[in-house]
Amino acid sequence: MHILLLKALNEQASGPHDDPYVQVLVKAGFTADLAETLDFTYHTAELARCQSWRDNHSAIVFTSPRAVTAYTKAGLKGQQSDLCFVVGPSTDVQAKKAGFSPKGAQAGDAETLSKVIVDNYANQLTKPVFFPASQIHRADLPQYLEKNGIKVDILIAYSSHENVALKDKVRLNLCEGNPIPDCIVFFSPSGVTLTESILKTELKPHRPKVKLVAMGRATASKLQEYDMNVAGVAASPRPESLLQVIQRLADDRWLFVSPTIKDGRLRMRYYAVC
Repeated sequence: MHILLLKALNEQASGPHDDPYVQVLVKAGFTADLAETLDFTYHTAELARCQSWRDNHSAIVFTSPRAVTAYTKAGLKGQQSDLCFVVGPSTDVQAKKAGFSPKGAQAGDAETLSKVIVDNYANQLTKPVFFPASQIHRADLPQYLEKNGIKVDILIAYSSHENVALKDKVRLNLCEGNPIPDCIVFFSPSGVTLTESILKTELKPHRPKVKLVAMGRATASKLQEYDMNVAGVAASPRPESLLQVIQRLADDRWLFVSPTIKDGRLRMRYYAVC
């Protein structure tokens, strides 16, 4: 089963083969490729002017690893005493490297994190929350916090733009003569938006059997806005969560034939169900 991931390359990865999602899928026996969706520009000058953000804010929120990268590129550091909230394990790792002791990593998306903050930390937030974010950040978190009496100061810490090779690589993956993906995984609403024309004019009419998977509810909602069927949704931004979805789809598509022993190892043979 061949999987195409539409996502920004992990910052620590030198190429698709180093991406943790690709590695987990390949280790589980799938083939996987990655089409980079976005490139990034960091607005370090704006962030550098926020050295004293703690004077006017009770907490800081990061909803992506890139936001933490922007923070550190601006020469800012976290402190163990800072009240810092993050979404997902990747952002959690980056925040810890920056010096923070983050909370909320178990939240799979910004909407869930906002509820964690209100339910558990509202009485500690006597001043606004500092929110370094992307220019295309979703409004769920600041809207929910402000609805519950917690002011949010948003600073655009980085901006994203389409990777110049994205559309060509996706089209190449859908052409005869190349391994056609059994499944395409979208990691963000922006990835859906950037490939809208391909989804509507090439994928849906000509490759209807390709299954679409979304990382999170927001991405699934964006696919549904474009009238695309969503075969699965990963509950959290973790490679293992995606693997669970892919394995379920694989179980629907493959039937077990027989085990064989080769080189002392048990190997399974499968055939496709059409």
